[in-house]
Amino acid sequence: MNPRIRASRRRQSFQLECLEHRNLLSTVDLVPTAAVVQSPSHTVTLKGTIEGTASITGSQFNSSTGSIDLSIDASGSGNLTLLGKSTFESSQISTVTGMFVGDQFVPLKTTITGGKATLTAANGDKLFFAYSGESFSDESGVFDGQLNFTVIGGTGRFEGATGGGTGLSTHPLPTDPANPTFPFTVAFDVQLAR
Repeated sequence: MNPRIRASRRRQSFQLECLEHRNLLSTVDLVPTAAVVQSPSHTVTLKGTIEGTASITGSQFNSSTGSIDLSIDASGSGNLTLLGKSTFESSQISTVTGMFVGDQFVPLKTTITGGKATLTAANGDKLFFAYSGESFSDESGVFDGQLNFTVIGGTGRFEGATGGGTGLSTHPLPTDPANPTFPFTVAFDVQLAR
């Protein structure tokens, strides 16, 4: 018998798979072969808003650039598609640039580098991100900006996840040196692939 004809007459069954609340129909070969049948990657969108509190854990003035480097840790919670009620933990370096008005430093821009974040779903599954970005101050001292997220893995149903997207951030800087904390909001729009 011609091998091509034999290959085309293989019996197949269908298997229903669930991936992030979407059903996929894939075929499963009933004839044993050396190759592994893999389903194509699937992309889904993660959207939602996280609100929380950030704390400045260290600072250093850079006299050559006139900027201040801030180490910042943040935590928060919110509701996100695919994850439901979620918690958020992050750390980053924010380089604050601005100008002096008299002896008062007026921050105008933050450049965020070395950001690492974890989103944890209600069931304990986690998504890991690296991020960077920048934000600009308005007249009232509130910073609005964009974060650029890269998905670097996860646990549970997000194991092996890749992708990326943006987060729109809003935050003031603290004005009281004795209490270096401030509220923040991040609106996520991230594409995940598995």
